[in-house]
Amino acid sequence: MNGFLERSVSASSLSLTLQGLMNPYEKEFNKGKEDAIFEMFKIPGKNQASIGRLLTILKSLGLRMDDPRLKSMMRHLKEIEKQEEAKTNEVTEPKRWKLNKELFKECVALSVDLISQALQNNLVIPSWSKFVEQIKIFYLEVSDLAIISNILTL
Repeated sequence: MNGFLERSVSASSLSLTLQGLMNPYEKEFNKGKEDAIFEMFKIPGKNQASIGRLLTILKSLGLRMDDPRLKSMMRHLKEIEKQEEAKTNEVTEPKRWKLNKELFKECVALSVDLISQALQNNLVIPSWSKFVEQIKIFYLEVSDLAIISNILTL
């Protein structure tokens, strides 16, 4: 997880958080997955967390924001965004979004298992057969280019 978080996090703190994600029902990790994720993205000294940073990290781990598994969370975020824009008359860039603990946990709870898997670098490729087919197409295109390149250099 090096480089993912803008603020420094101690190795022991990160380790405990990841253990909490993997073992949410064990006695010493009874905060739950939502709380563990909140702690990972918490803004120091505030009862807020950066949902924008979470979204950035999820993207870097291979999840797209239009992933159907994130649909309910993203819909809820849009609702919150509209409410906040109506209150402040300002549009905020998603990377800058900060939510209080309750709202953050509400959003994360809608996709908590997927987010936990992603943060543990434990994602499975959906639609495996489509993925394999696309890789074959890429391979054939590249191999055709290699053959053409070899012919041109002769």
